[in-house]
Amino acid sequence: MRRVTGPVQPDNDKRSEPLFPAPPPPESMGGMPPPGATGAGGYPAPPPMPPEAGGQPAPEPPMAVKVSFWIWIASAVIGVVMALVSVTNRDEFTEQLRRQNPDLAEEQLRSTVNAALALSIVLAVLVAAIYVFFAVKMRAGRNWARITLTVVTLAFLVLQFAATGGIGSLGALVGLVAVVLMFLPSSNEYFQARRQQA
Repeated sequence: MRRVTGPVQPDNDKRSEPLFPAPPPPESMGGMPPPGATGAGGYPAPPPMPPEAGGQPAPEPPMAVKVSFWIWIASAVIGVVMALVSVTNRDEFTEQLRRQNPDLAEEQLRSTVNAALALSIVLAVLVAAIYVFFAVKMRAGRNWARITLTVVTLAFLVLQFAATGGIGSLGALVGLVAVVLMFLPSSNEYFQARRQQA
């Protein structure tokens, strides 16, 4: 027998096996691609855009609604101004109250006048704030605000007619114009469109 004098060479036909098996390809996982590789070039796909609120943009109020809105705002401002102007007529109001109540002392007379003027200003500001609130909602297409402004105006006209026998005051006529503008055909279409969007 011949002795082997050199080192034993490894068998090149035997390949070393990995300690852990390789993960299966994406096709073998039920056809689902790996997470984060659904976009082009292997990048994550962008999230879907959220739908627009309401599906459609809000319609623009017609000119009749805009004019009616500013009439209500002007009425509210005029009411506050008139209440403030009444403070300048303190002497006239005091004299009228003195003629109606001659038994009142001077101190009681002044306190009554001051309380009445302060109450008139507070009520004017409160009514103006309510008018502005409903006017803003009416301009935004809220039909309940339009109905409320109409009912309040008609109630004021009825009270004025019962007290004076007519509705010829400037405030009553301006309020009546604002109500008519809210119910023109263009205004009705606008409120109907806003109601369908709600």
